[in-house]
Amino acid sequence: MDTIKVKKRLSNIQQESRRRAKLDKCCICGKTVSSFCNSHSIPRFVLERIARDGQVLNGACALNLLFINQQDGVNRSGTFYLLCNDCDNKFFSDYENENALLDDPTTRMLAQIDLKNVLLQLSKRYYEVELYDVLQERTSNLHNKTYLDTIHSLDIRDYLFDFRRAMKIITKNLKSGYDIVYSELLPYVVPIATQSGITMTKDMENNTINDIYNDSPDIRIQTMHCCVFPLKDKTRILLFHHKDDRNYKSFDRQFAKLSKLEKLQYINYLIFKYTENYFVAPELTSCFSTEMKLKQLCRENGDLPDLGFVPMMDDIIPYQPVALDEIPNFLSEDHKLH
Repeated sequence: MDTIKVKKRLSNIQQESRRRAKLDKCCICGKTVSSFCNSHSIPRFVLERIARDGQVLNGACALNLLFINQQDGVNRSGTFYLLCNDCDNKFFSDYENENALLDDPTTRMLAQIDLKNVLLQLSKRYYEVELYDVLQERTSNLHNKTYLDTIHSLDIRDYLFDFRRAMKIITKNLKSGYDIVYSELLPYVVPIATQSGITMTKDMENNTINDIYNDSPDIRIQTMHCCVFPLKDKTRILLFHHKDDRNYKSFDRQFAKLSKLEKLQYINYLIFKYTENYFVAPELTSCFSTEMKLKQLCRENGDLPDLGFVPMMDDIIPYQPVALDEIPNFLSEDHKLH
């Protein structure tokens, strides 16, 4: 099929889905908005630390997706449109500050990160709901549409729960609310940036944390927040969750027993296993092209290969998920930018 025609068709579907998913009110203040703020899910100054000529690699660089740009400008990277300018500037100012990230994070900073992560996920789900509607209208090939609608509805319900919880901490200026699993200021600049809420499925002993295939309305997905913030000459790394999300308690204890290097290695692994919202310095382009285990990990979905699209055959060889020591550790000093 002609690549240009495919790109045009895909672009048309995406534009229509975004148009339908666009809200008319700011998610935080509720005011009617004609033009939403270009909100960054990762602080812009963080992305600029790893950019070259204003460009960064995105999560598509390891997926071999031919019809999606694998590199983009900082202004367009990791953005969403759910907030007015006032709320975008007001509600995240504590942590979107390079000097503040040099100190230990406050509860308010963690809540702001939590809130920003939730908003990004809500933006994605609102878009996906409309995307699948558009695809069904144009192709009628989505045989599991009802199931997808159920999953999206439950996801949005859980994200709105997390949204209200983070907002309460911020607006009431509560002094506690999160368990910090890891907080470290590295004395060098790493080549990758991320800020994302991740849904971990297993702990280090293979015990279930989140049963992502259970669509019971009684199940609430619990989120871990992972941040890697390259700064001027240091890197702030954070791993935390809300104190009431007790599914992570066993993982917290297991993680605490690791050495410093092992902790960095594990966080590095979590990024590529659980989120697409990471950005990489262009210097790593060749690495992402040649590291086959890294590419394989980025394509896993729930411990299944190829984004979860595998043939359902009784005699298929069981897939062996990528292990954490099979990929480069971009958080180690060996990969520092300077």
